[in-house]
Amino acid sequence: MGKLTEKELATVQGLVQEFNQAKIQLGDAVISQSNILKKVEELRVSYAASEAGLIKTYGEDATINIETGEVTNTKDKKEK
Repeated sequence: MGKLTEKELATVQGLVQEFNQAKIQLGDAVISQSNILKKVEELRVSYAASEAGLIKTYGEDATINIETGEVTNTKDKKEK
């Protein structure tokens, strides 16, 4: 049957190497995504706990300006 030329062999080897590198990068991306999703869930739980504390302190109708920290009561706004 024969043998690949050096150029053909180099081309095939280069493509296989690139393919393997792409698979490794994809695996790293999946691991990174998993880590980020875990971090997002941890932040969601922390935020919910913080929010519960703020609701206990300021009430369910409170609105907090995230930039200034000012707390207003939604119920008071509706009554005005």
